[in-house]
Amino acid sequence: MSNHTKEIKMRRRIINKAFNLMSRKGIDAVSMREIAQHIGVTKPVLYYYFKDKEDLCKSIIGEGVADFNDELTKAYKSGASLTELATFAFKTHKEFFLKDKKNASFVLHLLSYSLNGKKGSQTFFRVKSERKQLFDSLLKQAERDGVIPKGSGGDIVHLISAVIAHFILNSYNVEFVFDKDFPQRMTDIIFAGVREYYNKR
Repeated sequence: MSNHTKEIKMRRRIINKAFNLMSRKGIDAVSMREIAQHIGVTKPVLYYYFKDKEDLCKSIIGEGVADFNDELTKAYKSGASLTELATFAFKTHKEFFLKDKKNASFVLHLLSYSLNGKKGSQTFFRVKSERKQLFDSLLKQAERDGVIPKGSGGDIVHLISAVIAHFILNSYNVEFVFDKDFPQRMTDIIFAGVREYYNKR
């Protein structure tokens, strides 16, 4: 096995174990020393792969976010409609957060960590900003193309974000059921409501 392959495997091992630990205990509650001990490596080894906790958090969520953004952009360039993109976003987030409660737990801990005001704890807001920029660019183009009413793109972004937050907050609630039609229904309601509102102005 080459050194490069070993490093990839070690990096993946660190990410997986750190994710499990921080999902359970919280990000701010564990130190890099504790993370290293949990993984079974020395602190120098941990710092060889990740310069600090912020870097580790970015790596934990980075691949999934990048993959989602790429898929969304690819679908848009392939001619997918705005409603298809929104439904895809809802379906993807629904499946992700319901698949494993640790996913929602980590994101909520990440939000708390990002709110603590410490230097280097802005991962949540950076990721949120990147996602918002992607949706903003797609919706502004849709406004220019006349697909949605002019000026409505920002409102659609807020509504999409609210539904995604709803997925996260209710993925813990075993009594709350997201039926299979939920992503499409939310998409239809958002776009129909926005068009109705702007047409009446």
